[in-house]
Formats: sequence, C-alpha cells, structure tokens
Amino acid sequence: MGTPSGWPTDCLWCASLVMMGAQEALVKIDTGPDGGLAIGPWLADSWALSPDSKYMDFKLHKGVTFNMGFGEMTADDVVYTYNAGDPAVTKGAAHDTLPRAGLVKVEAVDKYTFRMYWTAFIPSVMFELTDFNEGIGIFPKRAA
Repeated sequence: MGTPSGWPTDCLWCASLVMMGAQEALVKIDTGPDGGLAIGPWLADSWALSPDSKYMDFKLHKGVTFNMGFGEMTADDVVYTYNAGDPAVTKGAAHDTLPRAGLVKVEAVDKYTFRMYWTAFIPSVMFELTDFNEGIGIFPKRAA
C-alpha cells in the first residue's frame, strides 16, 4: 500500500477527494480584486518564493485538525503526503498529480512551515496546489 490514504500507490482519485470537499488543498481559488480568479490562502496562510526562485516557503494555518483524532496538521503531514505520492520517494507510487514537473523535493522547515524546492519555478504550479484543479489533499502522517 504505502500511501497515506491507505489506497494503492496508484492513487488516481486523490484529487477527486479535494474536489468533493473530503480533503483540503494547500491554497484555493478565490476572487481577486479585479473580479478575476486569484490564488488565496487555505491550509497555507502565506507563501514566498526565494529571491533565486529555487524554493518556496509555505506557512500553514495553525489549529487545523484532522478528523478521527489524528491531531493537528503540521508541516510533517504535508511532507508525508507529497512523498507518498512521488515515485522518486515511494517505490511504485503513481499519483494522478505527482510528481510535478520541476518539483525536486518537499521538506519541513519547522512545525508550521514547509519548503518546496524547484529545478525551475513555473508560476502555474500554484494552480496545481489549489482546490480548483488537481489539488493534493493533505493526509495525516499519524494515520499511516
């Protein structure tokens, strides 16, 4: 098995859980000041791209708890979720959204901050982190 959801590593429906509202994504599609689509905070309160565009730091919303007593969401849960779906990390993984082109690795910086490293940052990758498209719902590491 090996994935946080308990499903086989070919989790071809994980993004559907986000779209159905059974899981939450890191960011969401919101209405921008001009009335168009914009990316807004959701599980992540804020994010900042490094000056050299090699990584992006995300600050998680504090106090988000998982169902069924799995505790508060932390950066370790985000890292676990991304690693479980990435075939470079988890043997046999074939996630419908991972691996993302250009995403090298995800690591915890502190309890509520994680970092995504890029070979080259492509701004449209933020769309992939939303609840609108193929968002990746965060699973509790403790559930595994």
